Amino acid sequence: MNLNATLIGELIAFAVFVLFCMKFVWPPLMNAIEARQKKIADG
Repeated sequence: MNLNATLIGELIAFAVFVLFCMKFVWPPLMNAIEARQKKIADG
């Protein structure tokens, strides 16, 4: 098992995961948090 190939593969997989989260997970999560903050502020 080549350590360098494994490290590069893990780095690529992690980068894909981060990009996926930034594009599909983060915006709805932030919208939900902002909606809740607005609901709490309105009282």
